[in-house]
Amino acid sequence: MRKCKNFNNVLFLSGLFSILLMAFFTSCASTGKAAEPAEKTKKNGHPREYILNPYDGARTLSLSFNEYYYCYEGRIDMWNYLKKDKPRADDKIIIRGKLKSDTRIPCLTVYLEDDSYLGNYGTVLSGINRVMDIPQGTSYDLNLAFSLSSDSIGGLSIVFAYDGNSYGMGDFLKIGKSATFTFEYCEEEEFLTTNTNDEVLAEEELERQTLNVQLEKCMPFIEIATRYPIVNGVEDMTMVDNYQAVVDVTHAFGGYLPRKGDIINVTWSAVTNKRIRRIYARPVDCSPAAGGWRELINVDWDDFDDYIIISSVKPDTPFVGNVSFVLTKDVVSQFCLCIWYDIGDAWPDGSAIIKLSK
Repeated sequence: MRKCKNFNNVLFLSGLFSILLMAFFTSCASTGKAAEPAEKTKKNGHPREYILNPYDGARTLSLSFNEYYYCYEGRIDMWNYLKKDKPRADDKIIIRGKLKSDTRIPCLTVYLEDDSYLGNYGTVLSGINRVMDIPQGTSYDLNLAFSLSSDSIGGLSIVFAYDGNSYGMGDFLKIGKSATFTFEYCEEEEFLTTNTNDEVLAEEELERQTLNVQLEKCMPFIEIATRYPIVNGVEDMTMVDNYQAVVDVTHAFGGYLPRKGDIINVTWSAVTNKRIRRIYARPVDCSPAAGGWRELINVDWDDFDDYIIISSVKPDTPFVGNVSFVLTKDVVSQFCLCIWYDIGDAWPDGSAIIKLSK
């Protein structure tokens, strides 16, 4: 009988625990806390909101025919107002202004684009807004909201376009007619363009991150090869510039792209096949989006001592080197390390193999 009594007690306690647990989750569900998404953390004041008035970028705009996309389009560059605090993904852009068109437009498409060389001359930064039935010769109020899907890297323009094949605009293509917009001055505060040149970010808002890179984990084998100078666009194989390797370590940051102000600490445990007096390293972005080569620090071309990662390396002897950088530019797409040594710094002179030390 005692065993049955203990068993019943266990059942009672187990049932009580289940009821309390169910009540807890029911309470969470009723308050909505269990399903409430986490708020996005602001970094460097982002995400934030910008207001753009087309009038501050252009007084008039002619939409010309684009033969590649078979539409009429025009763009207004607003980058000068934004480049001191570049809009990033998830930021909100509000376009407010007044325009007058010399032609009725049944449907106008508006979106945001980075048309700089860093933005590959046409990276779309947002979705589109359609403005319906713009009258001819009458002032029209613009009030459009966009959420950026990508960071602006080197530019931000407002693009206006209409398709000659759509919305009854076929006659436009037949006669090649282009619309001209005139933007009107607005003195109300809600129409004032955000001017980041007038803003000063507080030092505490910079939130510099310290990031560590173990080079041997990113690239266990590196060949520092002969680098020849470029003469008239062609390598001159009769001369040697230095010995260099470029190593992509973007994956070391787990999807994060380092930004201006971040501190990068690089360590390297390896072994080389020859004696080398000094090995240097500096951060660069070699991606096409960065134009093929973008220095990420302000390089002192007269003194490379700050870029020494290791000195007095002996052949077949493990070494541990380190170097640190404070980035002065954002990474556009790819974080690489340019690793090099000068002519005469290796014995025997020439390229070197550096690999993970066991």
